Amino acid sequence: MVKTLLASLLSLCFLQISAQFNEMVGGRAAAMGGTSVNQSDLWSVENNMGALAFYNKTAVGAYYSNSFLVKELAHKSIVATYALKNSGFGLSLSQFGYSLYQENKVGLSYGLKLSDNFGAGVQLNYFNLKIGEGYGSTGVLTAKVGVYTKITDELSLAATISNPTRAQLNDYKDERLPTEIQIGLNYEFSKKLNTSIQVAKDLDFDPSLQLGLEYQVIEILYLRAGIANKPAESTFGFGIFFKDFQMDFASCFDSNLGFSPKISLSYTFE
Repeated sequence: MVKTLLASLLSLCFLQISAQFNEMVGGRAAAMGGTSVNQSDLWSVENNMGALAFYNKTAVGAYYSNSFLVKELAHKSIVATYALKNSGFGLSLSQFGYSLYQENKVGLSYGLKLSDNFGAGVQLNYFNLKIGEGYGSTGVLTAKVGVYTKITDELSLAATISNPTRAQLNDYKDERLPTEIQIGLNYEFSKKLNTSIQVAKDLDFDPSLQLGLEYQVIEILYLRAGIANKPAESTFGFGIFFKDFQMDFASCFDSNLGFSPKISLSYTFE
């Protein structure tokens, strides 16, 4: 009964919450208030394909998020990159929900460095929504584009737009996947201190402001924190590096709904 009610609420509120369609991935970004577009790392496969052009490594990773400690609201992602001289390919698989309400997405990304300081990229993905107990499923092709530029050695600017074509999910009430624009700035005060600010705007909702901070305590340990509004939440976490292996943990706290732990693991091939 509870699961059925949850599935009904999720399906009825699909346009309002848009579930995990535009959610960033990676424990680092999650701990820094969700500021993801300016980070050039493995998770750029999903977060910003323009930044992927500057991530000249071949790597694989897995991400898990449990919103408000409710197992039915789990988000799982697997990503991989393959680096070329001035570009990179990425593959991502993600799933949100459970048997009665489930979202699945498969994405193929490509980022190209157009100059020493500027990169652009695109992701093509297939999104599938499945609702149990006979409600069926539907799917649609979508895209995401991103750009990333290094203004100085310390300052970078990045932007993405998800679903620019406003892909329609269902004829009923003209349901469409959300279109979101993200713009972010990142500034490194030093090799140990890094800060980010990001604005995200879903076309159907008010903009959200996100702030993040990262500090390298020792060579293998990073501490992170952040805040965001709409929804209002605080974030914190840490990252640990063991040569080619990296673990990032984060938790987001909402004063009304509680904690949402998140973790990502990645491995870089030499």
